[in-house]
Amino acid sequence: MIETTGKIRRFLHGLAHDRDALVQVGKDGVTDGLVAALDAALTAHELVKVKIMREAPVDRHEAAAEAADKTSSVLCGVVGRTFVLYRRHPKKPKIRLPGEPEPKPAREGNPKRPRKTRPRRRSEEGGERGGARAERPKRGRSHR
Repeated sequence: MIETTGKIRRFLHGLAHDRDALVQVGKDGVTDGLVAALDAALTAHELVKVKIMREAPVDRHEAAAEAADKTSSVLCGVVGRTFVLYRRHPKKPKIRLPGEPEPKPAREGNPKRPRKTRPRRRSEEGGERGGARAERPKRGRSHR
């Protein structure tokens, strides 16, 4: 599990603001089926919003803490009957947290094949490319 500061939790809670709840805690409370659904959702999305229904027999803060503990995720916050969980994907994280370095850009093309390059064409005058272009008059106000 990652070490989370208040800044990171607020950042993640802000990202979850416009998302819909993917999982709902119903009248049975936090069950093994709910934990399995949360585990699958966290693996797929990393950031999951969970809604606690009115008929749920558990307190909202207790249910959020229990769900976070059973799924090895971070509880970002509880607002009303909704809470947000975050768990970083082990191989391909989608969310870059504040303070993390920029990821290295991926090389374009097929990584197994080197990119073919064509030799550059040179003009007959020497090293300048596009020698014909250099002979054109520059466009400016006096050219109109």
